[in-house]
Amino acid sequence: LSVPLLPDEAIGAGFVYVPPGGFIAGGDPAAEKSLPKTWVHLDGFVLGRTSITCGEYLAFINELAATDLDQARRRTPRTGREAGYYWPCVADRFEIPERDKDGDAWRTDFPVFGVSFDDALAYCAWRSARDCLPWRLPTELEWEKAARGADGRLYPWGNRFDPTFAKMRHTRPGRPQPEPVDGFPIDESPYGVRDTAGTIRNWCDSRWPAGEQYRVIKGGAWNLPEEGCRTAARFGHSRGMVLSSIGFRSARSL
Repeated sequence: LSVPLLPDEAIGAGFVYVPPGGFIAGGDPAAEKSLPKTWVHLDGFVLGRTSITCGEYLAFINELAATDLDQARRRTPRTGREAGYYWPCVADRFEIPERDKDGDAWRTDFPVFGVSFDDALAYCAWRSARDCLPWRLPTELEWEKAARGADGRLYPWGNRFDPTFAKMRHTRPGRPQPEPVDGFPIDESPYGVRDTAGTIRNWCDSRWPAGEQYRVIKGGAWNLPEEGCRTAARFGHSRGMVLSSIGFRSARSL
């Protein structure tokens, strides 16, 4: 085998490197909308070790607010296309509340949710300009390889499911609640990617068969059952949809 390796400074803090090579995609009949079992070769790429947090997204929103408050308000995490917003604006700056208007807790290390595919693209464009690096959203195959490794396993850790291994609907008794990223060390792929079986689903830059305006969503989330935790599972929504189960993570090609 010939596997090109990268020094840590080329990968970046908070990111993992997925080397070029093949992997088994799809092939899980128990996973919703799984692709057919296929051996796929991908070029190497870098992916966020966890999803983008509320704190990271807040930095983007407030820098945007300094030049275009209306656009910043439109991109703030929200409960629906025409519904209310989670984060208040105070003196032209947005804040993450300790509790929102529904009484639910928020923290800066929660994964950001309530953002659309286009919001995620806007964040990647802002971060690209800030870092001078070509950040983007992963494709669904990149996401699946990063979460699954090369051997076709059903979950990031292997083939046996346990609800305490990842943050999903039945991890704890009572009403499910969001939790900080990187809180479940067993929910880690062979490449070191965290929180793909649970915590928050991720927008992917791949089209969903329903139409031009639809995109693929991968991963499990804090409020989803076991079926969503399987690495081959696929979902799709219109790119303007916002849900409490969907966030994103950034990627870049080498």
